[in-house]
Formats: sequence, C-alpha cells, structure tokens
Amino acid sequence: MKETILVALLLQVSFTRSEVVLNQKLHNHKEMFENFICPEPNGVFPSETCSDYYLCVEGVPYVQHCPGDSIFDPQTQVCLPPGANSCQGITTTSTTTQSSTYTSSSTTSSTITTPAVFTCPSSSGFYPVPESPCSNLYYTCISGVPYLSTCPGGSIFDPVALICVSPDSASCSPTFQCPSDSGSFPIAGACSNKFYTCVSGKSYEQNCIENYVFDTIRLKCIPSEEASC
Repeated sequence: MKETILVALLLQVSFTRSEVVLNQKLHNHKEMFENFICPEPNGVFPSETCSDYYLCVEGVPYVQHCPGDSIFDPQTQVCLPPGANSCQGITTTSTTTQSSTYTSSSTTSSTITTPAVFTCPSSSGFYPVPESPCSNLYYTCISGVPYLSTCPGGSIFDPVALICVSPDSASCSPTFQCPSDSGSFPIAGACSNKFYTCVSGKSYEQNCIENYVFDTIRLKCIPSEEASC
C-alpha cells in the first residue's frame, strides 16, 4: 500500500514538473514574439533560440521553426544541420539583413490550419508538399494537424532529408530546363505565384508571398494588381 502511494506521488510530481516546464516554454516563446521588432518590413532574421527564426512580412513578425533538428544559420539565412552553422544565440533586434520579395516569402498560413488536402502521415513531423515536392514550401504536422510552412531565405525543402537546405545541395530532380545558369523565370509563361529559380543551371520551384504573382516581364514577384499579365 505504501509503495502504491509513493508511486502515485512520484507520478504527480513528474507531471507537475513537466507542466511547469511546458508553461514556462510557452511563456518564453510568447514573450520572445511580442518583444521582437522587425529590422526591415520584409525578410528573415535570427531569434534568441537557434532552432527558431523570425519571418517579417509587411513589418509583422512571425516565429518560424527549422524542421527536425536543423538550426537557423544567421549568415546563410537557411536552416542547416547542427554543427554546420554559426548560430550562437544571436540578439535579433540589432541584426539587419538584405532580402528580396521571394526570399521572405512565407505567408501567415504557417500559423493557421491548411485545407484538408494533405493528410499527415504521422502525428508530428515535416513533409514535402505533394504538388511541389522540391520547393520552399513544406508541411509541419503537429498532433496530426498540417500547417503550411516556408523555408527561410532562398532555401528549399529537401524531400529526402526533410529539412530546408540550399538549392544546390537538395536531392531534387530538375523539372525545368534553365535558359541560363542563374536567374528567375516564369512557369510555362503563366502569371501565377509560382516561378523557377535557376542556380548553377539547376531549376527549383519557388513561391511568391500571398497576394503576389511572378511578373513574366519584370521577372520578379509583385502585387497581383500591378502584374503585366
């Protein structure tokens, strides 16, 4: 009887400690989000924790998480495997970063539930988008619910390694013949939010931010109402 009571007390203490730790983490995460001011209206910036980074869209910060055990590298602005980056817990409010329209191209959809077109293979994990398996988009599954996420900077989601990597190191099969070694190009002459980026002659699909399309003449992402197509 005494042993049963002792086990019950130990379990209660264990669960209480776990709850306190979880609540503290949530509080710290909320505080980190509320205290951050975007150095620039659009771009990606390191956070106080190496596994997270901030995505700024029109001056509004969104906390993003590197997939798996990868860590955000403030120099290359991509999520890299542990030990392959220079993150040491950077203070983000003093950091400035150059960015372009598409390299800051995460949308607020990373914080809302996506439509029921994707079913999580497991309760948690990171998975490529079936329609674009080698792009800067991927799904984050939390408790079986899929959330659309975006790789930082010009990185793309590797469908094999299941992390965001630089385009030239991704295990992807080219689907577009690059007219030149580098540059951005429309998809089949269409006017949509998707386009191809060529790096060293290899093509990678990218996505403009929400309400932007890739202009086939200017060859960059612009507001849809300003597009010449």
